[in-house]
Amino acid sequence: MSPNTVDAETVKVQTSTTHVEEKMTGDAIEHAKNASDAEHSATFLQAIKANKKAVFWSAIISMSIVMEGYDTILMPNFFGYPAFQRKYGGVSC
Repeated sequence: MSPNTVDAETVKVQTSTTHVEEKMTGDAIEHAKNASDAEHSATFLQAIKANKKAVFWSAIISMSIVMEGYDTILMPNFFGYPAFQRKYGGVSC
């Protein structure tokens, strides 16, 4: 590649960036930068307080995945314990 040639990916990135900047006013770009800076400077607790729904949703989904693992992996192992068989009976086929 000669120094004067530009690959298609660079042109695509430059075009999309220019397109966004053309659509947004100067005021909107400034607001977006300020919002990004505020999010990056927030402490951990501030971020949690600002995103309560997202934190709650993430915790519920994570717990659901963990409990699915308990259900499919751990629970069948109880059938082999003698105390479990005495209390609940053995596996009948």
